[in-house]
Amino acid sequence: MLVILYVLLVLFLGLIFWEDFTSRLVNILYFVALAIITSVIFMLQNGVVKNMIFSLCFLLLNLLGVKMYTIMKKGGHNVGFFEIPDLAEGDILFFLTVIPLFSFFNYIVFFISGLLVSLVIHLLVKVSIDKRNTIPLAGYMALYLVGIVLYSQISDTNLYINLGF
Repeated sequence: MLVILYVLLVLFLGLIFWEDFTSRLVNILYFVALAIITSVIFMLQNGVVKNMIFSLCFLLLNLLGVKMYTIMKKGGHNVGFFEIPDLAEGDILFFLTVIPLFSFFNYIVFFISGLLVSLVIHLLVKVSIDKRNTIPLAGYMALYLVGIVLYSQISDTNLYINLGF
């Protein structure tokens, strides 16, 4: 059962990457499917709900920080309450839907390392392939997560346990 779920997870992560990279727009149904798959994996691996709550709080604090930065950058003008101009809704949905895959510590490591990997990938791709200024963050993070999932399946590590991210 878990093998099928991980194959579906990799499939939908690949679809998210492709759509975000090519059109900078991802079908919301992919995020719904991703949320269902990650939730079922969470339940099958007996995840701790407290870790999900901590990860959600970590994400919300980061989004609040980005929001405050945006307000300061724009001088407080023309910024809606729930609007974060420098971050797309798909990026936020992606960060939310992958929370069930990780323990709190591993989510923090994934979040920070994924942002760094996305920056490096974007700099390399922008020089050679894609000259657009926008970053397909959800797509790059999905590609990074595919690598992590494949590594964890090959090496028999559990993403939810804090041992060996």
